[in-house]
Amino acid sequence: MADPSTTPTSPFNPPVNQVPREGPGCSKPLLIGCGAVMLLFAIGFVVLLSQAPAIGRWWFHTLESTLEPRLPADLTPAERQRLHRAFAAAGRAAASGQTDLGGLQPFQRKVMALSNPQVPITHKDVRELSEALEALARGGAPPAMPGGGAAPRPPLPKPLPMPQPPPPPSPRA
Repeated sequence: MADPSTTPTSPFNPPVNQVPREGPGCSKPLLIGCGAVMLLFAIGFVVLLSQAPAIGRWWFHTLESTLEPRLPADLTPAERQRLHRAFAAAGRAAASGQTDLGGLQPFQRKVMALSNPQVPITHKDVRELSEALEALARGGAPPAMPGGGAAPRPPLPKPLPMPQPPPPPSPRA
């Protein structure tokens, strides 16, 4: 049998030469890699924050163009224009950060209900979507009444009285 010290090493099983590390902690390549990933996340976050208005407008425009071919064929021009104005107003409100978070949930429910391409969109769906978009764009303002005034808001509850601390004990003389 051949002496193991004289046989060449196989290129398919190279010897593992691991450099021992000194002390606890991560190795330098690992620290540099993690630092680079953190830097990329920070840059992405800054870009996302600075481009949020454009992303909001783009999202509403994309949603409108996705739903446009599925609208009912007999939709009146007034209904179509109301929906278009509602999408534009919601996009502007999202870009300015003035959306009503309370109005976001009905809008999300309506979009999820309309997301199935096999389900036809009805006139009622268009009206409800327009109303949800308008409520989202209002930014929490009360809805307009048909007579021109604003709808009355329910009164706020009266604040509870603050409890009074007990009187200090009287000194005994």
